[in-house]
Amino acid sequence: MPRFTVPVDDPEAVALVAACVAEVLGLDGRDDGGIAVDPDVRLTELGLESFTAVRLRRRIRERIGADLPIAEFLGDASVRAVARRLTGPSSAAEAFPLTPVQTAYWIGRDPSFPLGGVATFYFHEFARTAPGGDHERDLARLEDAWNALVRHHPMLRVIVDDDGMQRVLRDPGPYRIGRTDLREVPDAEREMALAGLRAARSHQLRPTDTWPLYDIHAALLPGGALRLFVGMDVLALDMASWLLIMRQWGELVADSAKPLTPCPTDFGTLVLGREADQEERRRREAARDYWARRAPELPPGPALPWTAAPAEFSRARFVRHEDGLTAAEWTQLRTRAAEHGLSATGVLLAAFALTLNRRAGADPFCLNVTLFDRPDGDELRDIVGDFTTTALVAVPSPDLSGPWTFAPWAAAVNRRFWSDLEHRAVSGMEVLRAAGRDGGTPAHPVVFTSGIGLDAGDTPVTAWLGDEVYAISQTPQVLLDHIVRDDGGALRVAWDSVEEALPGDWVRACLDAELRLLRRLTDPAAWTSPTLAADPAFRPDEASAPTPFPTAGPLLDDPWTTAARRAPDADALLGPGRLSHQELQRRVHEFAVGMADAGVAPGMPVAIALDKGFDQIAAVLAAGAIGAWYVPVEPSWPAARIASVCERASLAHAVSDPEVPWPDHIRAVAPGDARDFMPPARPEPDELAYAVFTSGSTGTPKGVAIEHRAARTTVDDIAERFAIGPDDRVLGLSALSFDLSVFDVFGVLGAGGAIVLPDPDRLRDPEHWLALADNHGVTVWNTAPALMEMLVEFAELEPDRARRQLRSLRLVMLSG
Repeated sequence: MPRFTVPVDDPEAVALVAACVAEVLGLDGRDDGGIAVDPDVRLTELGLESFTAVRLRRRIRERIGADLPIAEFLGDASVRAVARRLTGPSSAAEAFPLTPVQTAYWIGRDPSFPLGGVATFYFHEFARTAPGGDHERDLARLEDAWNALVRHHPMLRVIVDDDGMQRVLRDPGPYRIGRTDLREVPDAEREMALAGLRAARSHQLRPTDTWPLYDIHAALLPGGALRLFVGMDVLALDMASWLLIMRQWGELVADSAKPLTPCPTDFGTLVLGREADQEERRRREAARDYWARRAPELPPGPALPWTAAPAEFSRARFVRHEDGLTAAEWTQLRTRAAEHGLSATGVLLAAFALTLNRRAGADPFCLNVTLFDRPDGDELRDIVGDFTTTALVAVPSPDLSGPWTFAPWAAAVNRRFWSDLEHRAVSGMEVLRAAGRDGGTPAHPVVFTSGIGLDAGDTPVTAWLGDEVYAISQTPQVLLDHIVRDDGGALRVAWDSVEEALPGDWVRACLDAELRLLRRLTDPAAWTSPTLAADPAFRPDEASAPTPFPTAGPLLDDPWTTAARRAPDADALLGPGRLSHQELQRRVHEFAVGMADAGVAPGMPVAIALDKGFDQIAAVLAAGAIGAWYVPVEPSWPAARIASVCERASLAHAVSDPEVPWPDHIRAVAPGDARDFMPPARPEPDELAYAVFTSGSTGTPKGVAIEHRAARTTVDDIAERFAIGPDDRVLGLSALSFDLSVFDVFGVLGAGGAIVLPDPDRLRDPEHWLALADNHGVTVWNTAPALMEMLVEFAELEPDRARRQLRSLRLVMLSG
């Protein structure tokens, strides 16, 4: 819109401004019809303050066609000064400062800061089909609609200069959607090209002093298909603004003549108005006093299993684990929350906090909660800008020493949340800065972001763009951002984390546990159930289908094969010596060659009768590698029992210590050479994996045969429930003939972890166990109760020493 230009001190300009001032301030005119406004008196002396300054700016824009920054009406400004400003040279843009949160995001982009080198960037990828298969026509409609939004919303024309001031460009020119034509590219190359586009565009660090702060790109595919990449630096806008823009963009694509609702003001005006507003200053002062009292009490962020010191992650790439609740489940959960007087966001915050508490440690911790402090009023809901603020919410540890239920604990978390929310005029970042805790590595890199209530429609706001096939967000000084929002009546839950900072299987297990908890909470009885927190995985009563090894095949040894390929040099077997997963693979190969040479064929049983050690584990894995099933035989068993097992299992082959008394027909299997060997066809999931023999009530060995599918169900369930990962170490005390050993071999190794094996001569020596736990960082105990009783009795002799030696132990499983 052109500026109103008149000669300097033109009486008409002065009169026009004076008339607007009088109208806005309600000043009476003189008896002769003139304006009762002294043109040289400061406007603030006439009664102008921030709210009426917004109205005055709007009135001058309507009457004169000029759009001045709100700062031009405050301070020493008078009617004459404003009139002169109207006659001066037109500035290229209006300038206003960054908010405290914007400032933190802007500074945090600097790679010299810990957890820096990334932008606050939202990226979404959509699979779209151009109407009528016409790529160019579809992209032209998308471009025209987008440029209409750019003209309408000043924050889509904003840049941030080197001084940290936001400047809105009046006319940056039309935006053009980038194009990559893949229609003639072979299929395999096309997939690689799409992956390359995603990698290049999903983690952008765009210069903030150059327009635009967003990137829209299209890949043209055969048959009228499109892949649309939409990336936006959300330094300039918050989640509500992003949803608004996506909705308005779709409306304009559908109807280019649809008018956009005019906004009475804009983000820059509101920022300047807040700075000048006396009531806002009082609000901020009260919030500073509140946080000055609270800050010394705030605990650090949750102690998650970081793979390295957080300061080491710079220019990090984020990865998303995402799932959600159906519309019906989400409705039920909100109903349950309302019955307990809690908000939906508050319940989701409590569930996330409880998940971290049960999975990462019991100490109290602080979450960095993202809030959207948008101004009230329906007329202001269509303003685009970054109204984000943050609050540090301290989460107490659930007291599990007595009866504990979710409802009162969630209520306590909610009370703290709402109390802190009342003082959001000062952000959590400002609190840390004032407390002197913002230097060095961020102490609170775990964020909870809620968009609940921002998009409550029955259809996802981006549905018109096509199917969302990928999405990710990233934020400087953040290692984990937990994002919840409505999605077409359902609930979406995303864990966006720095890829190198946390084990992916740990994050996925946490997300799954959180969703199981939320589904439990759709049941009214779960809110007052004392068993809820006792289960680390919040497992529902009905069995779920566990998938902790999504890239592995369905057989019992498939997860280990995948893990060994992924991390060949990682420890696999520890004890008297060490074998990496790659070295274990070589030993397994040698045993597999030996079995094949001895005549062991797929579907046949093979006995494993070795003392506990590296070869015992390798022989078990070799049986699976050639499609056979293994039968554990303890070398110490009497000859009659061994003969009975051989008969009942139809055994003909055995990998054995030399002193084991076998029947004459059993053929011994020795490791073969390292020659190339093509394993036979793999078995089906419903074929046997192993058989274990118990004494039986009559003294005759009784066998229990287990198929791959059934064994994997158990192994997967335990691995998922307890987030077994590559850092886990299990003390391998359970005998191979005891089915607890199945998880040690296939569950822990399958997760990329390691088995710590005792010296065969000290199998029942608790002092030896403690030394192994101390030396190798044992995290998992998996035995019958009797062995744990032995450990406890020994530990009670020197409890401090035992506590130190068992410091890494996180999981105890007793059964049998």
